[in-house]
Amino acid sequence: MNAPNVKDILELINRDIPFELAEEWDNCGLQCGHPDWEVSKIITALDVTLPVLERAVGMKADLVLTHHPLMISSFKQVNFSTMPGSAIHLSAKHKVAVVSVHTNLDAARNGLNDYFASIAGVTPERAMIPAAVDASTQASLISAVDEYQDMPLGIGRIGKLAQPTTLDVLARDIKQRFRLDHVRIGGNTEQLIHDAAICTGSGGTLASVFLKSGAQVYITGDIKYHEARLIEEHNLSFIDVGHFGSEHIAVDLLKTHLARAITDAGFKIDIIGYKNEQDPFITI
Repeated sequence: MNAPNVKDILELINRDIPFELAEEWDNCGLQCGHPDWEVSKIITALDVTLPVLERAVGMKADLVLTHHPLMISSFKQVNFSTMPGSAIHLSAKHKVAVVSVHTNLDAARNGLNDYFASIAGVTPERAMIPAAVDASTQASLISAVDEYQDMPLGIGRIGKLAQPTTLDVLARDIKQRFRLDHVRIGGNTEQLIHDAAICTGSGGTLASVFLKSGAQVYITGDIKYHEARLIEEHNLSFIDVGHFGSEHIAVDLLKTHLARAITDAGFKIDIIGYKNEQDPFITI
């Protein structure tokens, strides 16, 4: 069998993490590179950074697969001395394609929110914001990943804890399960928690959705001051694990999805998870 190219990898990704699920404002898919470039080694990472790309070049990787896109906002110049120009330069010079799966990974069945929930000990029952796809698309997505057909589809998850607990106990458990230095908590610290809402990444903007979800706690990242007050005023609670804290697990998830798809397709490709990324925030 011939070596796969970037286009082949995109098609394999689309089976489990459909690009159809991406939000309209998002920029998923091929960020930089050529669809015809051959691929024999892939690195998965959270962000497209120079250290990630330099590592890819050093390991002679042909493709970097990340959760966060290289480009979302528009820009007017490609300056090789600053991002994203420097990343584009490295990609083009060394023929390392860059592909990102962002909100489609968040929304997909067995995607990032489901993976976070499984580690956190929460059984997902529905999405916070169900995916807006038509019936035929929904059917094709289910048939493509049949074993996930009973899982929610959309942004965020709402589900049950294995057993009721308190905010303090749950927060400490989450901190340990995700190997975090710290988490932020707030709201009602006395209530017994049965159900949790989860949104990986920057979930503060969905605080109002959480309030109507029936869950007692919201586990997410990037909760702002007034969002925390809003949750507090409704006598509910939150656990803010940080943006990086909720999404660094994407490195392993992407590797797992891709390895399975590549094996099913009969290709042989080395896939390496980049483990040197650090939270840009330092707590002192």
